[in-house]
Amino acid sequence: MTPSQITGEKSLYKGNYIELKLLTYRDEKLVSRTWESAMRNPPTPAVMILPLIRPDNEVVVIRQFRPPTGKYVWETPAGLIDPEETPAEAALRELAEETGFSGKLTKLLPPSFSSSGLSGEFVYMAFVEIDGREFPADRQLETHFDESENISTFRVKLPELRDFLQQQLDRGDGVDSKLLLYSEMVSHQF
Repeated sequence: MTPSQITGEKSLYKGNYIELKLLTYRDEKLVSRTWESAMRNPPTPAVMILPLIRPDNEVVVIRQFRPPTGKYVWETPAGLIDPEETPAEAALRELAEETGFSGKLTKLLPPSFSSSGLSGEFVYMAFVEIDGREFPADRQLETHFDESENISTFRVKLPELRDFLQQQLDRGDGVDSKLLLYSEMVSHQF
């Protein structure tokens, strides 16, 4: 069987940050097909951070308004990797900018796709350990948001994460699918 492959692309719309493309590809049966796709303009990889506070057994989650959803969405810190950065450097920078926390990178997963039916964007997932003795719950943290960001930061006990996210869904907020999956895995309720 012949593997599928892209045979062409056409730009349908190019904005400041997103380009919509019509991809032409040939499938395994040698049939020519098309697929609509959204791409970052310019193509830029991203990083998603899973910050764990030890020994407190907490995870840091954020809530921010995401215009494409029309809702506030619960996520973990994330952001684009600057051209001069490694994924590890971007993870620690984004964590500090969005939450005020700093920590130690403990694991960086290989790039993966978060919405492969829509976009070719790939994301590195970074696990960061934060020393809870350095960041007690009552410590005021300094953040450095981008102009369009308005992020609220929360610490949630890992065993309570699944129920916490369900409460947010019940009140009408959205939840990032990767964080929801992680909460199910942590609670072993699948």
